[in-house]
Parts: sequence; structure tokens; C-alpha cells
Amino acid sequence: MRLPEITKVPHSPEFVEGVINPRGTAIPVIDLHKRFEIEQRDSTNDTRVMVLNVSDSLVGAIVDSVSEVLTFTEEQIEPVDRLSVTISAEYITGVAKMEDRLVILLDYEKGLGAQERVEVDSMLAGVAG
Repeated sequence: MRLPEITKVPHSPEFVEGVINPRGTAIPVIDLHKRFEIEQRDSTNDTRVMVLNVSDSLVGAIVDSVSEVLTFTEEQIEPVDRLSVTISAEYITGVAKMEDRLVILLDYEKGLGAQERVEVDSMLAGVAG
């Protein structure tokens, strides 16, 4: 979805921008640049919020842009342990092979770890209460 107005929540974790309320459901929104300590970029007309299902809870992730939505078969995905990579593979589930390119697949379950999930859940409880 296009970047909506995000309501700030006091005392939220550094990487949490706040919450959005599409269709009456409070969804925490995380900034992936902050979460993965990547250089910040200004929001543009291409900036989007991807709504993800993380451990049976909805979480919004701010991304620079979304160019397309792809579906992969298991046969197209090469597991990380079989790849020779020099970057940390902690947050990568694999690499999908397409005809003319490779797509790195982010493990968003690990991207929002157990401690971060507790912090976000606690923040949401304060918003609902």
C-alpha cells in the first residue's frame, strides 16, 4: 500500500515508526532501514508499506518501492546453506532463480526476532488499552 499517515507511539522501539489503522486493525509499522541498520532514504512516491503476517500477527514494513509481486516454486529456491555467500545469511531464506536474474528472499520472521516481537506486542497493548 502507499505510505499512509503513521501514528507515532511513545516509548516504542527505535525501528518502529508507529501504527496504521487500515480497515479498523492497528498494525505496527517498522522501518527496515532502521531495523537492519541500513542508510536512511527519504520517502518518495514509490515508498510503500508491505503488510506481512509475522507469527500470526500483521506487521507493516516500510520499503523503498515494490516493482512486482512474484511467486516461486520450491524448485526455484536455492537454500542459503548451499550458497557461497560473503554477507550474513542470518535474515535470508534463500535465493530464487529466475530466467535472467536472482532474487534474494528475506526471512521476515527472523527480521523481527522474539525480543523485538515482545516489544511491538507490548507497544500495541498500550495502544489498545
